[in-house]
Amino acid sequence: MKRRRQFGADFMIFSLILTGSFFPPYHLLTDVGFNLGYALASLQHLDGGVYIAMNGKVFAAHKCHKDIAAAQFVAS
Repeated sequence: MKRRRQFGADFMIFSLILTGSFFPPYHLLTDVGFNLGYALASLQHLDGGVYIAMNGKVFAAHKCHKDIAAAQFVAS
């Protein structure tokens, strides 16, 4: 947690969006293409900072966590 906050503080003049997939790319129901496209489209609307783009939502990196039971990221 401490490292993530420090990392975000170093990049406040830039937008950095982390993305990925809950399912591997070879899986039939992968969401990797959607998440990548959503992350790229979101770049033009965000202020500087570190973000996570998953499931059609963008979260500030220090204000979300992965809910494995629900298979999505949720706001903290």
